[in-house]
Amino acid sequence: MTLAVAHRGDPRRYRENTLPSLASALERGADLVEIDLEITRDGHLVLLHDATLRRLWWRNAHVRDLTLAQVREIGRRGKYRVPSFDEALELIKDTGGGLMVDFGEIELAEPAVDAVARHGVNEQILYVGGPVAMGRVREHSADAHIGLSGDSFARVPGADVLRGLRPEYINLRWRAYDAASVARCHAEGYGVSAWTVDSPRVMRRLVDMGVDMIISNRIGRLLGVLAAAGRG
Repeated sequence: MTLAVAHRGDPRRYRENTLPSLASALERGADLVEIDLEITRDGHLVLLHDATLRRLWWRNAHVRDLTLAQVREIGRRGKYRVPSFDEALELIKDTGGGLMVDFGEIELAEPAVDAVARHGVNEQILYVGGPVAMGRVREHSADAHIGLSGDSFARVPGADVLRGLRPEYINLRWRAYDAASVARCHAEGYGVSAWTVDSPRVMRRLVDMGVDMIISNRIGRLLGVLAAAGRG
């Protein structure tokens, strides 16, 4: 079965990486919601893809230069605000949904793993990122669920590294895959995750290849394709 992963929530309806966006994606039937993490000056994790707040929040500031209290003030009187990772974890605990937690910075690994453990939602979390960051996740959690991310198979580390990391998924840009590479991943014991796919034609092609997870900005469109395909 191919799982539907909502990229940063439901960004065509709500601002990406916000609680309404996450909730909308889960309510529509997403199996997981992909989110991005950044860290504040005082060590709190928040949902944000960019290093700065400029693109989405119109503040020319780095989130790492701000405290959590300062970040909370941004958008406080509007429809959206920057949520903390704790808030996102509480949301999925209540809904039973899952998060694909995407980061590449090694200093985010320990606080992310600690937060997941504190909320008791390890089985609802899939960490994805490069081998260095995911290696740090594995150091802090023997039972973490991990996917290795990259643009292409050239970014996938060798067998020795893979044995130590014990990833469950290979998570690459969708163009990296063909039927043979998907079959090879499966033969080696890895699930296959493809990002970021908004074209129904490409979605159908990936389902036909046997891809296990598809990440999309268009979660409604993806769910429709999967329904027509009998969910793979």
